[in-house]
Amino acid sequence: PFNEGWGQYDTERITKYVKLLDPTRFVNSVSGWADRKVGDVHDIHSYPKPSSPEPEKNRAVVLGEFGGLGLPIKEHTWESKNWGYSNLKSGAELINLYEEYYTSLWELKKNKGLAAAVYTQITDVETETNGLMTYDRAVVKVDSTLVKEINTNNFIPIPKVEPSKGMIYFKDKVSLSIAEKYKVKYTLDGSEPTINSKEYTNPIQLNGNKEIKAKAFLGKKYSRTVVSKFAETKVVKPIYKKEYSKQYTGGGAYAMIDGVLGGDSFDDQTWQGFHGVDADIIIDFEKLKKISSISISSIENQENWIFSPKNISVSVSNDGVVFRVLKQFHNKIIPVSEGNKKRTYNFSMDEKIRYVRVFADNIEICPDWHMAKGGKSWIFLDEILIK
Repeated sequence: PFNEGWGQYDTERITKYVKLLDPTRFVNSVSGWADRKVGDVHDIHSYPKPSSPEPEKNRAVVLGEFGGLGLPIKEHTWESKNWGYSNLKSGAELINLYEEYYTSLWELKKNKGLAAAVYTQITDVETETNGLMTYDRAVVKVDSTLVKEINTNNFIPIPKVEPSKGMIYFKDKVSLSIAEKYKVKYTLDGSEPTINSKEYTNPIQLNGNKEIKAKAFLGKKYSRTVVSKFAETKVVKPIYKKEYSKQYTGGGAYAMIDGVLGGDSFDDQTWQGFHGVDADIIIDFEKLKKISSISISSIENQENWIFSPKNISVSVSNDGVVFRVLKQFHNKIIPVSEGNKKRTYNFSMDEKIRYVRVFADNIEICPDWHMAKGGKSWIFLDEILIK
């Protein structure tokens, strides 16, 4: 009866009413968002990466929507202005992420009992370019044979690279993981991996900026190639007192200091998300460093449960134990119009310090006036600029 909280009310009574109309059929009380623990199904929406509710004794767990891999095809869009949950540039990018998401999906089925999932979407719909086909049905954006193999779990997944790409501390190593039945072969010289390439057995020390290419092999069959580029750094990884979301990493552990500024949309893979928890991040320069200014940005998109931090502060320290607050900003959490709203917070100083700590206070629960009241709220941050 309900979808994503739109017009949702008196959910328990309405669910019972619908069930009485045909007791032989399952009732999905609400697809996405404000679950009231009634009906036969617990259905969540997760964009762009798939996730699953925790298994339940008396209800099926379902992923009612996920994906939204946006790829506009010139001259085949409903309007020139369009959007996607992810903004991609090629069919190759689309199929890579599609396979990655379905690899996770089959794991959720196996490990969490996920009963069903619905990909967004078969075709572009008006200004949404999230389809596997264009709005006019003239162009199929991906190889349909590959899609069928992926949808039926009849493919060899690409190895998972951890960390996935970007900056990496010069003492850290890169891991490649996949199910034991596969052999993983990789190269570091830019060449395409073959069955005769070096086999992965232990984490890889890069020793400089490198590009890893890797494939999984099973007999004569093999996966597509995963390509990950890394830039080594001697800057210590930021310390996260609270974990960022695996769904919105912004690029991983270095996302906040990688020099890549957050874009105009929360889902453009540059923003780091924190779901139901505060952001508490410490940067260690390893020695005293003269600092003149620090800034940090947030983005708000209330229709996707993303709010500005209730409070955001910067503290400094020379011992990493006792921190002194430089300044704190307070945001009044009120309804705002649709879309992405960016805010930047600036902090001035003129002294030598070793540690910088950024703390952003998540309201944690969507307010009563929000359509998803009671659901876990998000905050999204990027980039900590230090001068």
